[in-house]
Parts: sequence; C-alpha cells; structure tokens
Amino acid sequence: MNELKRVLKPQGIVIFTTPNALLRLDPGMKPWNKFHVREFNHSELKSLLKTFFPQVSILGLFAREPLYSIELNRVKQARNYAREKQEQIAHSSSISLRTRVKRIIPKFILSAVRGIQRFPRNVFKPKNSKSKVDVKLVKFINKYSVQDLFYRIDNLESALDLLAICANEEEGFKEYQLKLTSKIS
Repeated sequence: MNELKRVLKPQGIVIFTTPNALLRLDPGMKPWNKFHVREFNHSELKSLLKTFFPQVSILGLFAREPLYSIELNRVKQARNYAREKQEQIAHSSSISLRTRVKRIIPKFILSAVRGIQRFPRNVFKPKNSKSKVDVKLVKFINKYSVQDLFYRIDNLESALDLLAICANEEEGFKEYQLKLTSKIS
C-alpha cells in the first residue's frame, strides 16, 4: 500500500475491488476462495485504506433482478458449503481419511487414479453438439449484459462486491467521483 501511495501521480487514483465479506463469510470464517487472504466489509475496507490515502470512497456493486438474486444465492450456497467443510474439519480426527488411505495404497495406483482424474471428460463428445447447459448459458448471456450491473453508494451491506476509489489529493479524487456518480444507478 505504501508503494502504491508513493508511485501515485498527484491527481491519480487507485481502485480496489473485493467481495463483500458480509455476504460471503460468517463471523470469524476464513475466505473460501483459496486465492483470498482476507475479505472485507465496507467499513473495514474504508478504515484500512484511510490509513494510507486521505481520500477514500467505497461503492457497492449491485445488479438488476434476477441477476442480483442469482449471484446472492450462489454466494450463499458457497458460504454454506465452506461452513460445512470447516465443521467437518473441526470434527474430524487429526489425520483425515484421505491421508490414511494414501498411506496404505501403493503409489503406482495413486498415480494411475490421478491420471484418470486429469483425463478430459468430454474428449469423446462431438465438438459441434450443444448440451442443455450450453443452450441455457447462451440464452442467459443473450438476455443480460454489463448494463444490468451498477454501483451505488448506499446499502453497502447488501452489495455483491465493493469498489474502493483512493487518492492522495482531493482535486483529482473529486473529478473521478463526479464521473462515477453520474453513471451510478
């Protein structure tokens, strides 16, 4: 953060996005996305960024229905799955069943199983045929677009994702804020 602040031009901005931890995580829960070290709610994000940048504005990503509900349900399902996995880990013994099985099965068998798991499942499927999933996906893509997504400055507790705009100087920051807020639904 200090390096971003240092290299930022006087009227430049830095933009960050992050999933909204209020929707994705239970209190104390680790992020279920393996690439996320930490996820923030809007107040935590603003508080952190304010220690580095004098100008910080937080916006929330929303979508028109039914896109908002679809994404909200997907996130809830993922959170529930992560919750179940963490509970399983907490209740399991110190050595998992998987580890115990790996210890007794010869390495050449494990290697063969891994090779089968990596083998493409659709290798024998004709390339010109469309599955039902593909047709549904195409219909969905044709029906919705990025025009159905928008940012708001209120109701951040319900935002799907958070967007932070940061600057060192008020002058450049106000210019970007005006541009963004004129496009916000």
